[in-house]
Amino acid sequence: MDVIRPIKILKKIRLVLVFFCFAVFFWSCQSAIEPKNIEVLYKEGKAVAVSFNSGAGPEQLGIFLEGEKRFPVLGDLTKSRGKHTFTPVVPFSKNQTYEIRYLGETLESFTIRSEENELAPEILNIYPTRDTVPENLLKMYLVFSQPMQQVGNALDFVRVFDETKQKEVKVFLELESELWNAEHNRLTLWLDPGRIKTDLIPNREQGLPIKQGHRYRLEIDQGWRDANGNALKESVSKRFYVGSRDVGKPNPKGWEILLPKSGSKGVLKLNFGEPLDAILAKESIAVYSDSGEPIEGELDLISKEKGIKIIPVNNWKKGKYKLLINSRLEDLSGNNLNRLFDRDVDETVSDPSPEKVHKISFRIE
Repeated sequence: MDVIRPIKILKKIRLVLVFFCFAVFFWSCQSAIEPKNIEVLYKEGKAVAVSFNSGAGPEQLGIFLEGEKRFPVLGDLTKSRGKHTFTPVVPFSKNQTYEIRYLGETLESFTIRSEENELAPEILNIYPTRDTVPENLLKMYLVFSQPMQQVGNALDFVRVFDETKQKEVKVFLELESELWNAEHNRLTLWLDPGRIKTDLIPNREQGLPIKQGHRYRLEIDQGWRDANGNALKESVSKRFYVGSRDVGKPNPKGWEILLPKSGSKGVLKLNFGEPLDAILAKESIAVYSDSGEPIEGELDLISKEKGIKIIPVNNWKKGKYKLLINSRLEDLSGNNLNRLFDRDVDETVSDPSPEKVHKISFRIE
């Protein structure tokens, strides 16, 4: 009995020592990976990177918006001499807190400082601007007054309400990589193409995203923040009515050209006869002289995207000109100058060599 008791005591001592050693080891490992000396790097007033010391490997670390569960901030994380530097694709947002996570566990956080007297961002335009759209509408654009922050899911700030059925509906395609322009002040929202194209499984099972004869309300939440962390000036809503499907291609041959006089900086107007994609219209149309010189000037949309006007930098000269239109120009339903968006894939292509650029010649007197 006296021999057994010391053995039990020794076992307990060994167990305590093992536990103590394990705790010390765990603490030392945790201490080694825990971020230290966190420093936010600024350039021209923007938070362009964050650096910190940690024993963890770059592949084990991630930077997340505070509270974001799924998506890390997009960017490049490098390590040199024990110091990590994370450079986001878009500068960090002011007034926003970010978390440094190790294998999904939050270790530390940092907050981007703000500046006083910053203007709140606004929504400048929602395209299409008309209040009637085709049933097979393919895209909408949100244009902001300044760059917006990188969020986990922009659709968290966008709602669509079917006022005819009195219920919220899901119409936009959720993308893993959102379609922002380079300046991060314009977002493209696609209505689900699989539901628009006839006889695809999503179309058969769910039907079209929006229904002819229904009235809808698009709502943008004021909580959406810009790259400086400032919330929108106000919530914005847009109401629209859904008309019939658009099943025809845009036809430049039917467009109307209103010509200016030579020797002036008069406006050249082009009427499409139907609303076209606002962004592609500005990117796909250009005027050239007969000798091939581009006519520099300002191109603006008119008549709720049913036309454009071109104001030249220099006076118009008397002579011949060419209007060049890239065939990728689309109407509101995604039909471009050469092909319908919702076409039968088994249908024989009537024009095997479609034009990449369509031309319209005119003369200024």
